[in-house]
Amino acid sequence: MPTVVLVRRARVSLLVLALAGLASLAAAQPAAGSFSVTFVRGWGSLGTGNTQFSYAHNLAAIPGGAVFVADEGNHRLQRFDAAGIYEGQWGGYGSAAGQFQSPGGLALNAAGTLLYVADRDNHRIQVFSPAGVFQRQWGGPGSGAGQFGRPSGVAVAADGSVYVADRDNQRVQQFDANGAFVRQWGSAGAGQGQFADPMGIGVGADQNVYVSDAGHHRVQYFSPLGVYLGQWGSAGNGASQFGYDGPAGLRAAPSGHVFVADPGNSRVQVFTAAGQFVGQWGGYGQGAGQFYFANGVALGAGETVYVADEINHRVQQFTVTLPGAAAPTPTPTLAHWLYLPAVVRFP
Repeated sequence: MPTVVLVRRARVSLLVLALAGLASLAAAQPAAGSFSVTFVRGWGSLGTGNTQFSYAHNLAAIPGGAVFVADEGNHRLQRFDAAGIYEGQWGGYGSAAGQFQSPGGLALNAAGTLLYVADRDNHRIQVFSPAGVFQRQWGGPGSGAGQFGRPSGVAVAADGSVYVADRDNQRVQQFDANGAFVRQWGSAGAGQGQFADPMGIGVGADQNVYVSDAGHHRVQYFSPLGVYLGQWGSAGNGASQFGYDGPAGLRAAPSGHVFVADPGNSRVQVFTAAGQFVGQWGGYGQGAGQFYFANGVALGAGETVYVADEINHRVQQFTVTLPGAAAPTPTPTLAHWLYLPAVVRFP
């Protein structure tokens, strides 16, 4: 069993920060059956070693299995087990197959056998096995069908369809599982179905497609064929509002709920499939349950949620109970999180 490493150079201020984060998270626990969040563990620090990150930008998870993290500044992917234990990595800066220039959005197919990576500054999508074995790629810079301008998000539907948030081209492109172009929609603008920096993308249980329209601080959703269905959000820090550079990464849960990373407000918000606000957690800081630019969300088994805490260079894991489910018993202690630069994993 992994153990916490307590470093002698720890300062009292860090102890207070960690305790404050745990206290605020526990105090926020609503009654059973309502929305609640329990901090489980976190891992990561700034660096180039195993389990270190230079901006933990986004992530994806096989429910009950591996967690994949886009380590943007180190131009690599790191793989962990469901409890944050390091299992391996691949990548490195470059444009050859299996190399990256600022990997961004990640998505797994329904079977968990293929990992799709938005290789942003190489303007392409790369596909790997969960072990990191290169499978195929497509794309290239441009505005034509199948070309990209810094693709920032990728999602895979149950039928294998791949949707890409083509950020600089202000559109969504759809492909089959092998990368053959199917259709596209969107253009620059503030109208329905138009975008200003589409950042994140997800597919719901109903196969509708949700897009983080960051420049307009809203989420838009569409049918699988790209037909506009609705939207929610505006600029601000209230419920259903989004801050600077957000919304960003998002995931649609089997329950129909949509988890949206709100980086400018250092939080995650949860909505129904139609955009009704359900709950939120986070706030700026380095304590447990706090974030500095929460940029990506991944869903594990059951109520497990992972968050890419980008500028804190770490991943945090939570149990999130949605309305109608039994609330978990909060169990975090100081031993679950003592965030020190020399500590790279926490039980």
